Amino acid sequence: SGTTWRMIETSRGVFDWNRLRDIYISRTKRSGTGVKILYTFGETPAWANASGDKTLPPDNLDDWRDYVTALVDEIGHDIDYWEIWNE
Repeated sequence: SGTTWRMIETSRGVFDWNRLRDIYISRTKRSGTGVKILYTFGETPAWANASGDKTLPPDNLDDWRDYVTALVDEIGHDIDYWEIWNE
């Protein structure tokens, strides 16, 4: 869906909420009443670890905390369920 950490925080502290908030959440909410949204965390951005591997954790857990905080502040009220990673 293009809504992973890698796709949203393209560089440290730079967030692109367009796909998640403006496209995915808006369309889902418009599709009908009672629709629930599950957000699955995943895919570490290339800048967040030395290897650039999206399947590895970030080198600095503060980067992860900052992302989660920004995500919850930005769209947390629209998310019904949260899933930690997809594995």
